[in-house]
Amino acid sequence: MEPGSGPGTRMWEADRAAVFDRDTRTCRHCERTPSTSGTSGLRVAAVGDVPLQGTVHESALVTLCDACFEILHGTERTTIDTREALFETIRSATNRQSEAISTVAVFASLATTVPAAIEEDDDPDYVAHRQDAHLVLAVVDATLEQLEALVGSDALEALDPGTEPDSDLDSALTAFCESATTLQNELREVIDLAEVVAVGLGRCQGCFEPLEVDPDPETGAQSAATRPCSTCGLEPRDIGAWRRDDGTVRFNDLFGAINAALQGSSATTTTLTARTQVVAERLLE
Repeated sequence: MEPGSGPGTRMWEADRAAVFDRDTRTCRHCERTPSTSGTSGLRVAAVGDVPLQGTVHESALVTLCDACFEILHGTERTTIDTREALFETIRSATNRQSEAISTVAVFASLATTVPAAIEEDDDPDYVAHRQDAHLVLAVVDATLEQLEALVGSDALEALDPGTEPDSDLDSALTAFCESATTLQNELREVIDLAEVVAVGLGRCQGCFEPLEVDPDPETGAQSAATRPCSTCGLEPRDIGAWRRDDGTVRFNDLFGAINAALQGSSATTTTLTARTQVVAERLLE
């Protein structure tokens, strides 16, 4: 099993080769090409939801260089044993979360154009944008986990000698992590809503292939897909809340919800910026 492919999943060499070829042997996170020939220095990782059993479909897999793979899975992390190291880790987290905001916003914007694109028989490149959105959030999660582990710890107290675990630095870091985690959850809500758009169109939210949908035997209206995707195995998202009585989807309301979720994340970003500054000031004291 390829490390990082997800619990209980299997992936074969042919799948890795296909992913490397699709991504032109380039890391999807940092865009480095570790090897000009072959696949030396490249790994494959799963992003977003994957079935608990079976082969992970290509739509959930991305190419990463060794360094980004290690960031994602925490196999090699720099020890935060100085104020400078903590400052750099926080700066890395904020930079990556800024990238996440932009990437998720692009995916959300694309989702609102998918219905028209399908009607015009265009390729909206949904899968690639979804992969990028899930990947960048996963990278931020990995960095935040490292910071959250410091809260209230002896290691943090050692960076602020003579103070208690609830020191100004500890409180500032706690507030920073809370806001950053809230923002992560809000960005995931945006992704969830964008994926509902795909399911509302009868497509899998993961691989974007058509779902098997049976019409209501009494009304003939399209019912919600309930069977796992026959291509990638994902369970379709529940879109019942967005369907009218006649089975049609309230896409305009769904797009409004996506926009509202993005606006909510903007407010949290403002709070996070202020709390980041407070942590920086504590570290520079």
